This record gives sequence, C-alpha cells and structure tokens, in this order.
Amino acid sequence: MKNHNIHKTIILASLLAASQTSLAESSITWVKAPQMKTLPSLQQTKAATATQWQQQPVQYNIDAIDKVITAAENQGYVAESKSFYMDVNGADLTKGIDIPVASHSAVIRISSMGENIQIDGSQIELSQGPTQISKQVMATGEELNSIGMAVPEHTVAMKINHQPGALRLKLNGLKTANNDRFVIHVLEPESPYRLAMTTSKQLYQAGDTLTVKAELLAADSKLPIAMQGYISRPNGEKYADLKFTTDGDGQMVANLAQLPLASLNDGLWEVHTIAKSENADQTILRDVSSAFAVTVPTAQFNGQLKMTHAEIKLGIDNHMSSRYEASGLLMGHDKTGNAQPIAMLMTADWLSQGEATLSFKLPKLLINKSGLSAPFLVTQLNLKNQSLMAPVQQIDSGFQFNMK
Repeated sequence: MKNHNIHKTIILASLLAASQTSLAESSITWVKAPQMKTLPSLQQTKAATATQWQQQPVQYNIDAIDKVITAAENQGYVAESKSFYMDVNGADLTKGIDIPVASHSAVIRISSMGENIQIDGSQIELSQGPTQISKQVMATGEELNSIGMAVPEHTVAMKINHQPGALRLKLNGLKTANNDRFVIHVLEPESPYRLAMTTSKQLYQAGDTLTVKAELLAADSKLPIAMQGYISRPNGEKYADLKFTTDGDGQMVANLAQLPLASLNDGLWEVHTIAKSENADQTILRDVSSAFAVTVPTAQFNGQLKMTHAEIKLGIDNHMSSRYEASGLLMGHDKTGNAQPIAMLMTADWLSQGEATLSFKLPKLLINKSGLSAPFLVTQLNLKNQSLMAPVQQIDSGFQFNMK
C-alpha cells in the first residue's frame, strides 16, 4: 500500500512538472511594443483627484464565441452643418443688415443677449430688393424652450421663403443701446451646401497633436473656402486659434500641437470652425462645432508581459494612486486562418504610485470550447482610470501568445 502511494505521488509530481514545462514553453509578445511617453508629475496632475473606490481586485471574462464584436476605434466624429451664426449690434440691426442665403428657404432665429431687450415679431422687416418677404411661421423663445430647444429668453424664430442672394433684415422700433449684442442663427435645411468637419480623434492625451479637417460640399463636389477656427476650453474660454491650409485633397487642415493637461472631470473641449465661399456670385456662409476630450495620461502599459498557468500579467507605470481597469478582446484562429473572438477579458484593481501590475484571468475553458488555435491574440487593449472615469491608453494591436 505504501509503494502504491509513492507511485501515485511520483505520477502527480510528473504531471505537475509537465504542466510547468508546458507553461515555460508558452510564449507571449507584443504585436507592436507600446509607445512609452513621459507621464506628467503628480504636481501637474493635482487638478485630477482620484475618487475613493473599493480596493478589491476584480477579474472576469465574458464569453464572446460566435459573437460579432465591433472594434472600439478612437476616430473623430464628422460634424456637418447647413447653418451659420452672425454677431451684430443694435445699431446695425436698426439700420438693417444683409444676410447671404444660398437656397429658397431658411429658418432664422434672432436672440437678444441683453436681459431687458424684448423682440417682437412685428418689428422684423425682411426684404430682397423691392420685394417684401413674408414670415411663414413664427415662434417665441418661450415657445421654443417649452419644446426642449434651449434658447435665450428674448428670442424670435421664423421660417421664410426667398430667392438665393442677399436677404435684408431690419428691426424697427428697437429700444436698445448701439452696442447691445444680438446673435442671428440662419439654418438652410434645403440648401445643397454643407460644411463637414472632423477631428483626427475623439479622445486625446495631453501632449498630443489635434488635427482638424474641413470641407464645403455641394452634392459630390468641393468648393474653395476661406476658413477660420478656434479651440475652446471646457469652461468656454478660448484656448487657441486654428490656422488652416489646403492639403493635396482640397481639404482645409489645421494642426494644434501639445494639447495641455486636462481631466475628463472638467468636461469636453470644443473646436469651432467658420467657412466662407464665393460660388457663381453667391456668398455661402457656414459654421460647425464639435467636441473632443483631453485626458491626463496618469498611467501607461510599460511593455512588460508575463504569462502563468492561470493569468496574463501586464506591467503598468503609474503616476497616480487610483483604481484602474484593463480590458481586451481575446481571439484565436480558425482552420482557415481567420481570427475569431473567444472572450472579453476584464480586470480592475487599486494601483499605488510606481510600477504595478494588472492581471487578466486566462479563460482556458472558453479557449477549449471555442476550438480555435494559436497564436491567440488580445486586441483592443484599453487602460482606464476608474477613479477619474477617464480613458488613459488604447492599444489596438495588443499582444499574442501560444499555449503548447
């Protein structure tokens, strides 16, 4: 009986040794090594304060076998506009101003920025040459706010039909100081001309370069334009002007290097662009705005990878004690050589400042269930600061490993 137990012990030790040998032969490498950046110091990130979170580690995997997984790409949003704004003062409105319109109808909204300046629809006079233009539909600021459109209280909006060209707008009996400010918004929903603008990303890290591209489109053609723009901080303050040039594709392009440190707690930044074009004696005005985020890179993947029989460990350089989350999509290869999803890997833990580690639980059961083969890939690798509720780093290519 004693010999039998010794024999069982030898077999068990052999199996453990074989398992350890198999792990030793397993390899794990980055598809493309993470690009290391100089992270900001704690003094620089003092505006971004970590919220107290639970400090217990969490690991779990979500079955993704035979699921359609959409890549979370950090692409800029394309904003389009068929409208423009005009800032005018009371003296100009009393004399009358010309509004360039490029279609046969428009919705015009006039808002007074003064607290005590009332605008009545009967004061508005519209004309094109000797022809008086009638107002088809009228609405007050109170009516617009009641249906969920946030506009200043002293606002009048109207829909009109007209000819393309210059539209004369005048306010009669206006009781205002010459420097009182009014904002006029002109929307031409039936116009063929639209201004399209996009940023290179939706999410930037401090120190990144912002790229803005814009073009004025009419059907399938591009029109030459003069372009202006600026960037505003989350609090609305102007941060910097944009200088546009024309690229080889006829698009207007502006770059702004070295975006400053910010936190998503502060809100979104905005880019504002204004375009003007002269087309067949027709003046076309358009402007469009869009938003983007700038986050503090409080941590980053430092390139260290290690695989055990149960986990995949990722090295983190961390400049702020906080709770972090990492996620990635595990994929294997089918018999035709195509990569197919196996599982979404998720992990979170509180990391102290300095070098740290986040670990994925290796989903062996799902790997076996999938029937897929090595090399296995972990793509769409994301690192987030949960305490700040802010993305920190994204690596689309991720890493690969074998299990022999």
